[in-house]
Amino acid sequence: MFHELFAFGPVWTSSFWLSLLQRHVVGSVARVADRCVTNMSMYANQLARFAPQHAGKIPVLPVFSNVGESEAVIPYEQRQPWLVLFGGGDWTKAAINRYGTSIERICGNLGCDRIVAIGSKSNLSWPGRLTFDEKGILPASEISAILNQARAGFIGYYPGYLGKSGIYAAYCAHGLVPIFPEANPSELDGIVRRSHYLTLEDFTSGDCTDTLHRVAAGAYRWYQDHSLRRTAEVMAGTLSRP
Repeated sequence: MFHELFAFGPVWTSSFWLSLLQRHVVGSVARVADRCVTNMSMYANQLARFAPQHAGKIPVLPVFSNVGESEAVIPYEQRQPWLVLFGGGDWTKAAINRYGTSIERICGNLGCDRIVAIGSKSNLSWPGRLTFDEKGILPASEISAILNQARAGFIGYYPGYLGKSGIYAAYCAHGLVPIFPEANPSELDGIVRRSHYLTLEDFTSGDCTDTLHRVAAGAYRWYQDHSLRRTAEVMAGTLSRP
């Protein structure tokens, strides 16, 4: 199971100098493996180049939610007027300092009067008029209960790598509307803007109630192909094949 392949970066970082060695290790492991599994289509394509015998036969399973999954998704209109910031610490600080005004405007469009921050505390106060409820670090069951009631979740993540985001997976698994600062090109893994998430720009064109329902439902459906149960089924099948 390849969760990562190899690092890369500018010449002054260790990721640059170790990249060739890591590529060699990944290729060697892939070539001796009976089967490979990974979490991104981009990785599957790279593995197939390293080990052509696996081409077209590598299951791609984006990460599943590690804070539980909703057994009965609450319809959008019945949810609490909350927007979730999940990540904590420096990420919450960055979201507030850089996107605070935009988040407040989005909350107005969503009818949200509360921002619920989950994760290590940032020790910041919300600069706007909304209630800022900083929960800190919580057990997975309590995080799941909050996500199951909230309307939307804000998140920033590396462009093109959404299949690896556990927070995005958690939002999808609980039927929230995932909202990003800008488009995240992850179409290779079936994640499409305005179908599986929205961006700040999408909230500048007036009422989008119908879009919110559709995106929440689309994100939840996307998740079902690699939910915890589905991932277990695929892994069991991979291990049991002669």
